[in-house]
Parts: sequence; structure tokens; C-alpha cells
Amino acid sequence: DLVLLPDWMDEAFISQLRDANIKVYVHKTPDTVNEQRQLVMEIAKLVGEEEKGSSIVAWMDEKLKEIEDRVKDIKDEDKLRVINSNFGYTYAKGSMFDDMAQKAGLVNAASEIGLEGFVEISKEKIVEMNPDMIVLSSWSYDDSTDPEAYMQDILNDRSLAEVNAVKNNRVVALQDKHLYAVSHWVVL
Repeated sequence: DLVLLPDWMDEAFISQLRDANIKVYVHKTPDTVNEQRQLVMEIAKLVGEEEKGSSIVAWMDEKLKEIEDRVKDIKDEDKLRVINSNFGYTYAKGSMFDDMAQKAGLVNAASEIGLEGFVEISKEKIVEMNPDMIVLSSWSYDDSTDPEAYMQDILNDRSLAEVNAVKNNRVVALQDKHLYAVSHWVVL
């Protein structure tokens, strides 16, 4: 009855669906948790499930409040600096990861040095940022990369040996439904 598509989808594909008389709703891809909350309500309204949407948003708010309560007393100077390393790329200022890091009481080191969006990142840049924690993806889009091997590469890379995250074994892989999925799961 309805196709939901993000705003980064190919215009020709969207037009093709519409030309076939398929109802298409193109939504803005959320860059913040608040935008994700709004999208849940937009979709709920579109499908006539506003009560269910409100329930999902209430659950999100409950989880966010739990996180806020846990991190509220962390002083700025005590916040860990984190980066997301996604097979040579990172999420910086203006990304969902950046908003999530802030809500988790962390500082996104990539944003801190002025990087924006989803950008390529070198090992030299990682050394320069010297993050306290590195968050990795737990899966790959294709067979050319293996997340577990990627983690081991980072942990065993001599050029990264003095990076705080590597020295202190704070290189972690998070479930992608919590890290990258544009859904209510971002609050986890």
C-alpha cells in the first residue's frame, strides 16, 4: 500500500515507483535522536497508528531518560572521547552517531576536530585524535570486509598501539541496529 524511502534514494527509482502508481513517501533521514522520534510519529500518522507511534516514542523517551540519569554527573573533562571507525570512515558532526555519543556522555573526537558528516579517516588521523574508545560496526555490507578481523587489525596495528582506545582495550563492536539503523533502536 505504501513504500517508505529515505531522502538519499535515487530519484529515478522514486519516479519509477510513482509512475507505476505506487504510493511513495520520502522522508528526511534523521541526523539526531529527536529527528528519529519525529519520524516515528510521521510514519505512525501515515499508517493510521498514532497511538502505537506515541507508545514507541514514550519508550524511546524512557530509555533516553535512563541514559541521561546515568551520565548527568560526568564532568566535561572526564568524558571519554570516542570515534566510530567503519572500515576507514567515521561519523562526525551532524551525524546520528554524533548525537548518540553526546547523549551517552561521550565526546565524538571526529566532531571535536571539525570533521562533518560521514568522512574517510586515516590511521594518522586516528592517532592524532587519540580517542579513548573506538566503536566498530558488527557487520559488513559485503564479503570484502570481516568485522572481527577489522577489530583484530586495529588492536594489533603497531601504528595504533599508543592510541588510548587500543592501549586500554576499549575497541568495541556494537550491534548495527543500535548504531546505524534509522529506527527507534538508536536509543539503545
